[in-house]
Amino acid sequence: MPLSKEAVVNGFSGAAGGFVARTATSPLSVIKTTNQVSTRGNIPPWRVYGAIKEVIRVSGPAGLWRGNTIACARIVPYNALKFMVYHSLDDSVDAIQFFTDRNRDTWSDVAAGRAYAGALAGFAAVLITFPLDILKVRQTCSRTPCLPFHTAKSALDQTRVEGWRGFYRGLSPTLAGAVVYSSIQFSTYETLKHLWAARKDLKNTEFAGIAPVAELEKLGFGHHMLLGGLAGSIGRLIAYPLDVIRKRMMIQTPCNRLSKAYGVPLYKSTWDCARHILLREGVLSFWTGRGANILLSLSSSAITFAVFEETKRFLYQMDARPNPTLFR
Repeated sequence: MPLSKEAVVNGFSGAAGGFVARTATSPLSVIKTTNQVSTRGNIPPWRVYGAIKEVIRVSGPAGLWRGNTIACARIVPYNALKFMVYHSLDDSVDAIQFFTDRNRDTWSDVAAGRAYAGALAGFAAVLITFPLDILKVRQTCSRTPCLPFHTAKSALDQTRVEGWRGFYRGLSPTLAGAVVYSSIQFSTYETLKHLWAARKDLKNTEFAGIAPVAELEKLGFGHHMLLGGLAGSIGRLIAYPLDVIRKRMMIQTPCNRLSKAYGVPLYKSTWDCARHILLREGVLSFWTGRGANILLSLSSSAITFAVFEETKRFLYQMDARPNPTLFR
């Protein structure tokens, strides 16, 4: 069954947003990931710059983009699938009614439908791209420089030592985190976007969660960055404990090399990891790396949604030109 024009546009635009955002925020991602898997304390926002300088001192400037090749190889299909699935579901009235047993009568019904669509989109995207995610995390946490060809070598070594199951270590907390994060991110962003676009009519009409298309088209790059950054920050703050747990599980290997480097013990299971963090390190350790994460969530989600919206607008404008060839 061929993909519709809308699915292709949403998928390509989501991939473009993910690629630009991931590459631009790679230094923050490196700091956040290495801090998450460590038991040596949190790096507050005002010390992120010092942490970046330390990475440069140890690994050189290339260390700030350690694991970015495999991260981009993952984020392109991940975002393409996530945005494609989300908008396919969100545009379907039948899908919203299936999830909520209600019609789109109020803004809360629409927001709930968006949350369900976002949850399914995140779940599907993780299932397909997870093996690349675990390779990215391990390369990011490695103390040695990672060249593009190291990705293939890492995959072969991991298959030889751990088997195919090694590519799905930490899958359950990752799926749970993706469901929570994507549902909040999409629902918050789309609801805020429509509220902002329809702000002039809120006092005169009963807002049902969907703004006029003409008003939505007036929103610019800055609006999408602001709303996207806010939505991503809220979603990441709530889902962050699951992100810490999944990163800890991902660096668990038979030789325990990465775990030892960051002072992390071997865990028996995801629940054992969560229990150990809670009892040995305290509740706040579920938000380890929150300093870099605050900056990362704001910038990454802001860039992703802004680039997505502008790429989508550009593609439709190209298709509207005389004798378009884009979607033939």
